[in-house]
Amino acid sequence: SPVTPKKAVITVEASIAIPLFLFAVISILSFLDILRIQMNLDSALHQVASEMAVYGFAADQTGNGNLAVSTILSETYVRKKVNELAGKEYLDNSCIHKGSGGISYLGSRIMEQDKIVLRASYQVDPVVPVIGFQSFTLSSKACVRAYTGYDVLEKSNRNEEEEIVFITETGTAYHKN
Repeated sequence: SPVTPKKAVITVEASIAIPLFLFAVISILSFLDILRIQMNLDSALHQVASEMAVYGFAADQTGNGNLAVSTILSETYVRKKVNELAGKEYLDNSCIHKGSGGISYLGSRIMEQDKIVLRASYQVDPVVPVIGFQSFTLSSKACVRAYTGYDVLEKSNRNEEEEIVFITETGTAYHKN
């Protein structure tokens, strides 16, 4: 049977529309994968920062130290912990350029003004690079105040007397002179 002009037009439309539809679906899935990576790294960074905050007292007692040493130590420790928490294999097979090795933690600081600030920056490659949606850089940040404890010496050096009040179960208050 001969091909009619209507059938040829539908075939041409389908040959244009189906690839465009598939491209749109792949682009949306690629974007969702990038969001998933971002959420996993945010979660891992926050968890590592919270863990490091617990050790803030020990770092506070040894002094703030050298900023370069702090940066190198944070880079090494944070990289190891994030790879454990997020999964090194997962990061290596993700859309991050160069996998887990492509994540830089150089903006991280430990115990700067009693804070632990972890920064991760990385470049992501979409599944289908096109004009306007090519590789771009993302960053994540987690900031936690270190658990340095209560400074008793500072309070005693101010020579302030603290009034102690005893309250009974009935609500009566007794002051101690």
